[in-house]
Amino acid sequence: MARNDRPRRPTIHDVARQANVSKSLVSLVLQGSPKVAEASKQSILEAMAALGYQPNRLARALVARRSGIVGVIASDLHNPFFADVLDAVLTVMDESGKQVLLGTGRRNPEQEEQLLDSLAGVPVDGVLLLSPAISAAALGRFRARLPIVVTGRSDVSRSGIDTVIADNITGATLAVEHLTALGHRRIAHITGGTGPASPERERGFRQAMKAAGLGQELVITRGDFTDEGGYRAMRRLLRRRPRPTAVFAANDYAALGALDAIEEDGLAVPRDMSLVGYDNSSMGSSRHISLTSIDQPHTEMGRIAASLLNERIAGADDPARHHVLTPRLVSRHTTGSRPHR
Repeated sequence: MARNDRPRRPTIHDVARQANVSKSLVSLVLQGSPKVAEASKQSILEAMAALGYQPNRLARALVARRSGIVGVIASDLHNPFFADVLDAVLTVMDESGKQVLLGTGRRNPEQEEQLLDSLAGVPVDGVLLLSPAISAAALGRFRARLPIVVTGRSDVSRSGIDTVIADNITGATLAVEHLTALGHRRIAHITGGTGPASPERERGFRQAMKAAGLGQELVITRGDFTDEGGYRAMRRLLRRRPRPTAVFAANDYAALGALDAIEEDGLAVPRDMSLVGYDNSSMGSSRHISLTSIDQPHTEMGRIAASLLNERIAGADDPARHHVLTPRLVSRHTTGSRPHR
């Protein structure tokens, strides 16, 4: 005969009895309410520990009408920059007791929209999108259904969506000023194609080159924020005569593809060609690559974006907030003085 001798799991009633408080007060503590006096809260937490009480996440979600789950959509999981941002997001969500569902639309607007629709139906409490390709109009429609925060794009602000970006114009300007200070004049830019930050970085490059009196020297070729896009764009630049002496790539991922093309052509960085990336990703900053790059403060970006989403989930209804972070240039081993040729 089967025996059912497993010990009974303690309930919220047991916790209330142990702490000599009401069940409703225990519920407020489980919901993280600030209305509970510190002494009572401590008594309840001690009772939970003594009983080995584990809150039932589903039951709490039903009571609070929240799932305790947030969605995160990254536009490209191959790009190490998003991993760096995501790490900060996970830290904040873990501190706030939330679980994360992660997905990617692979830079495809339709796939991102389908994924966002699926997450809204789970349901999740809110969604954080990292540099999405989905249209601003579509994001606005989803914003009416659940809290949304976006990083890497500023064009969705009119949809009432909180955004966190780094100043791309300033970042591109820092890249050009660094290269011109090293004596470079023939400076090329590999764009990010249709990527959300690409137009601003290209505009910053053009403005900085003109400000340096090099408007006639600038060269722009299209990439697509991937290593393959950077590689193909660099192959085109290497066929130019005269060849550029320096290249500013729209992100580190493209810069790594450009580096492959440079070395494949028998050239050395920075002896024959200087190279600047954008993002200051963990891969680009490795000792082996040591890429000069424009640092987007990814930890700060992730923490701010996650905190904004938590505030929206908690009921914040103030106007959309837009955080613009200041980038900086990190000089490493891929940039040097202009070659004399």
